[in-house]
Amino acid sequence: MNADDPPGPTPAAAGPRSRRLASESAHRVVADAIERGDIGAGDRWAQACCAVELLGPAGHRDALPADVAARLRAAVAGSAENPTDLVVALGAGWGRQVDRGAGWTGRWPAAVGELIRMVRASLVAVERALASSVPLAALGHDELVELPSLFAMSLLGGCDCDHHVRGCAKRCGRDCCYPDHDLRSWDPAACHLRAFVEQAVTGSARGVLQGGAFAEGLLYRLLAREGRVMRRKVEFCRCTACEALYEGSVCPNEACRRVRDEATVRVKRVNWLVTPVTEGGDHDEVVRCVCAGCGNLFRTMDPAKCPACGWRPRSDEALASVTVWTRVSYGPSRRCGRLRSPALDSH
Repeated sequence: MNADDPPGPTPAAAGPRSRRLASESAHRVVADAIERGDIGAGDRWAQACCAVELLGPAGHRDALPADVAARLRAAVAGSAENPTDLVVALGAGWGRQVDRGAGWTGRWPAAVGELIRMVRASLVAVERALASSVPLAALGHDELVELPSLFAMSLLGGCDCDHHVRGCAKRCGRDCCYPDHDLRSWDPAACHLRAFVEQAVTGSARGVLQGGAFAEGLLYRLLAREGRVMRRKVEFCRCTACEALYEGSVCPNEACRRVRDEATVRVKRVNWLVTPVTEGGDHDEVVRCVCAGCGNLFRTMDPAKCPACGWRPRSDEALASVTVWTRVSYGPSRRCGRLRSPALDSH
């Protein structure tokens, strides 16, 4: 095939072996070959043409439509993205009008299959961290099988997670208008496709579980609807001896191990992932008074007095309060590593 022409059928592409590779492991085979320099010898357009042959619709006999070929050529020239991933996105519907039928104008099944593989890789990458941080949100085997297809369809314009951009107030008339959940918003000049997919699914393209970012992803939106995880403000203790922050009754610092008491300052930390006790978790919602002197969060008392610094509000001064989530289980602490005392863990 002439690399200057739009991709079209070749004897190899029409053969059963080539089509089997397209349906089973085309992306891996082509990507590995491109990285080794076995395909295209550094010619990115030739590499993209080869990927089209493998990932294009089965049984195609005509050339890639001129407008789609022009879109692909512009993307290859205007970004450093892997040409195969550009073809995956293009075949799944990015950057072009998609018809319901088969052929070049529809979604290419092999390309959609590779998008599903990317989603699955993102889920596997975050699953261990999720199981360690929020056990009840851990993904089961069936979910790891089913969710990749579900989230891939969300990326292809079918997202119904009810996540909207700030200020939208659902006036968009859609079930979700968050751009990270729509493949059409991907810019190959700004980030790689696999990074875009990972961020859409887990909220971060860095392979780590971050509460604030995770809450923007498709996985959190699903788990939150099921009550398995929530992003909330969580109450932590600040050790009076070493300043370490922890949940539990004992400072986790091996050199300290100071036991928490009423004078221990409690502070809030935002964007923590918790599971409520009503869903079998170990966190519950409480209201705390906020000390204007040291910032300590303390239980309501009459008369109000901060147990950490002794501050009292004036008779004409309103007592500020805040709602936080606090750990209420008395089993081993995941963040402290010690057994809890029911007396010290009471609200």
